[in-house]
Amino acid sequence: MIDETVLGGAVALLKEELDEAVSVHALRSGPAAERMAASWPHVQRKVSELLSPGPEEAAERLDWLWEHVDYDVDEWAQVAQVMVAEAKAIAPALIRCRVVWPDGTVGQHAAEYLESVVSGKRRRR
Repeated sequence: MIDETVLGGAVALLKEELDEAVSVHALRSGPAAERMAASWPHVQRKVSELLSPGPEEAAERLDWLWEHVDYDVDEWAQVAQVMVAEAKAIAPALIRCRVVWPDGTVGQHAAEYLESVVSGKRRRR
């Protein structure tokens, strides 16, 4: 019989791997997605006041945080130098796949992927 602690650790590692695969997959949709992810820290955001601690479950709490963040997709498109229509199609995927975060950061796996593209260690598809 497997120890619950060992099982929990194995599942946690799988979650990290799956999260990485999802975020990298979203970036592989093309250079526009890469530019949008890289430019996210430079996009102005306004966060409305958080009047409660939000939901307990992590995924629900993240969705709740996004509901409190206002950003302009037109501005994001301009900063990323992509068409607005493209930005409107790509932004939800970058958020859903946890490439970009409400605090203006880029996820670790996505940042590593972007760095590898910029450094030439990884080729664009």
